Amino acid sequence: PPPAPQTPTPDLALIARAAELLARARRPLVYAGLGAAGAADLLRELAERLEAPVATTFSGKGVFPESHPLSLWPGFGDAAPSFARRIARDCDATIAVGCRFGEVATGSYGLRPPGPLIHVDIEPSVLNRNFPADVAIAADAADALQALLPALEQRPKDEALRTRIRDGRAAVREDWTRAASDGAVSPWLLLRALQATFGPEAVYATDSGNGTFLAMEMLELDRAGRFLAPVDYSCMGYSVPAAIGARLARPECPVVALAGDGALLMTGLELLTAVQLSVPVAVFVLRDRELAQIAQFQRTAMNRPVNSILPAYDLEPLCQALDVSFLRLEGNGEIADVVGRARAVTASGRPVVVDTAIDYSLRTHFTRGVVKTNLLRLPWLDRLRFIGRALLRKVTG
Repeated sequence: PPPAPQTPTPDLALIARAAELLARARRPLVYAGLGAAGAADLLRELAERLEAPVATTFSGKGVFPESHPLSLWPGFGDAAPSFARRIARDCDATIAVGCRFGEVATGSYGLRPPGPLIHVDIEPSVLNRNFPADVAIAADAADALQALLPALEQRPKDEALRTRIRDGRAAVREDWTRAASDGAVSPWLLLRALQATFGPEAVYATDSGNGTFLAMEMLELDRAGRFLAPVDYSCMGYSVPAAIGARLARPECPVVALAGDGALLMTGLELLTAVQLSVPVAVFVLRDRELAQIAQFQRTAMNRPVNSILPAYDLEPLCQALDVSFLRLEGNGEIADVVGRARAVTASGRPVVVDTAIDYSLRTHFTRGVVKTNLLRLPWLDRLRFIGRALLRKVTG
């Protein structure tokens, strides 16, 4: 077998330089990815010692506990809410740990880390690839933070900062609550009920599309490895097999799949594997009868979806054929009952599918941010042409 790759040792001169830059900063920002999962306790100590807001990548969701008063948002650029953008703009340094500044996590590169930038990652080729770093440290996150922390002084609690984060997150939740309608299932109310019913140890697997970004924004996770999503390659059909694999790997953890109705057509027959192996996963099929993320972008630009509407299909007879328990969830008033029944099915050792009439009328912060970022990236003439055509299509129908 080939020799195991060697873990790079942190350069102590670079660690000292990073400590110097952080000491000079009035308010640093911490940006953490999944590469920091093995250093979660050290990451928390870093944030509390610097009294710094912490943003994460999508894959890194939960690597810093999102119930912590310094937890900002999964991201901090145009694809984040306004309160998170304002707090990030007030920062004057960034330490990024275990992340690659990938295209999706940055909202199509719609953010700029407040400088100077200190970037720590175990993979040297990641450093300086997408954003140039003032200090680039090739090292395992735990090794780097263990070397860095003794050089940092403890800062006093910034109650004003913590209040801004708390109030900002509360305002976003209020917006989600107000957006709930009687006609279909509110994503916010559904995800809140899932967390309350399946508990803090639950693992969530999502599919490419709107469900991923809704779960990324609305779930509050306190540990890494609880959010499985096809972030970089956007492979549709990921959630069902990922959920089955997660439950096999962690039989002590409840597992919920948030499957798009288009994605389910690609890998939904893996439910037969769940039945055969008695894997008790709960699959909530977010049914809106279209490829929602694509359709939202199309409606923005063209005022209509193009080849993104799904043909009607009936899940119930499919589940009967596969011997999978089946439930329907049609409105917000049914959420508590149906989610509770789904939990009871999985507790009995069987998989369950819940056909969920999801309400996608409220666009995610991610979708709005990506549209803005890419529009502003166009030259002025092309930008005006794009906006003019979009307005004309809306007027003429």
